Amino acid sequence: YKGKTVVLDSWATWCAWCIKGNEEMAPYKEELKDKEIVFVYITSLTSPFDRWMKSVETIPGEHYYLTEEQNDYVANRIWASGGVPHYAIFDANGNQLYIQRGWGGLDMIKTEIEKALE
Repeated sequence: YKGKTVVLDSWATWCAWCIKGNEEMAPYKEELKDKEIVFVYITSLTSPFDRWMKSVETIPGEHYYLTEEQNDYVANRIWASGGVPHYAIFDANGNQLYIQRGWGGLDMIKTEIEKALE
């Protein structure tokens, strides 16, 4: 994703706050469709694979179903803790600019995405 702003979203199919975040983010993502930005969604084995496959059809972006080892790596390297949802924003050079645990509404993450796009 070099050269693009990246929004990394760690979520689970069973997580109500994750689903709420995806729903609230959808109209904003549509506004950004002509920008150099990619939304990357990761989930772990805690989400049943069939349910995850069905869910990703309705969430535009890049999706990855992580192994336990991969998920542990991301949890320790990026989030410094477990749990979902988690969000991280990286600028076009790959620098992590923002991290958020939990869904606190669209305003904060929208502000941070716009900063990263500058």
